[in-house]
Amino acid sequence: MQMIQEKKFVLVKELLSNAEKLEDYLDYLHIQTVKKQDKLPRHSFDDVVGIESKR
Repeated sequence: MQMIQEKKFVLVKELLSNAEKLEDYLDYLHIQTVKKQDKLPRHSFDDVVGIESKR
């Protein structure tokens, strides 16, 4: 059995005791996962605005 390092334990304890911090962390993890899975190039804001103005 592997022991959890004290720093990691404190982080987990803080996340579990504060719903807002936990939500923020889970959102961050989800965004990182999506970025890794998404292989399509991203559009810049200027590209999107340019596309909308041409309609």
